[in-house]
Amino acid sequence: MIIIEGMDNSGKTKLAEYLAERFNLPHIKSPKDRTNLLDDALTTLILNPNAIFDRFSILSEVVYGPILRGKTAFDGDELRQWIFYMNKLVQCKPLIFYCRPPDEKILDFGREKHMTGVIKHGKELLSAYDSLMTDWVGRLLIRKYDFTTSYKAKSSAFRAVQTYLTIKRAEEERTTK
Repeated sequence: MIIIEGMDNSGKTKLAEYLAERFNLPHIKSPKDRTNLLDDALTTLILNPNAIFDRFSILSEVVYGPILRGKTAFDGDELRQWIFYMNKLVQCKPLIFYCRPPDEKILDFGREKHMTGVIKHGKELLSAYDSLMTDWVGRLLIRKYDFTTSYKAKSSAFRAVQTYLTIKRAEEERTTK
């Protein structure tokens, strides 16, 4: 499983489309409906272990929810469930690309349409994403991706996925023998 995560305007979708095409993997976008995010995330994981996820709702919701709506879909009892699902995510050993170009590049929205509040709260969202990714480094395999660094950024991501998939296949072969 490969997850492409980051704020709006950070290059997620272009990277997800590129990798999905190159590796012939399904490209799954995070659902817009927040009603059953935890169950939907688990179902999606089970049904699509070899997919490219363009955002993963249990990650992005803890960034966007508090800032844009004042709460997450996981408040109350569901916070325990979120921790449970995050631990399940750790067990899946996904490769996560944290799309994080420089602030000025992300915050240059131009005339693009975004969720209500994204442009207004852009710096807060970036800070929250940075904190989330920092908190989970070491438990999750997170690689920073900056499409502005050079033309080599995509080829570096390609090689990372190639290596990741090779290792995953070797692990699967060992467990089936």
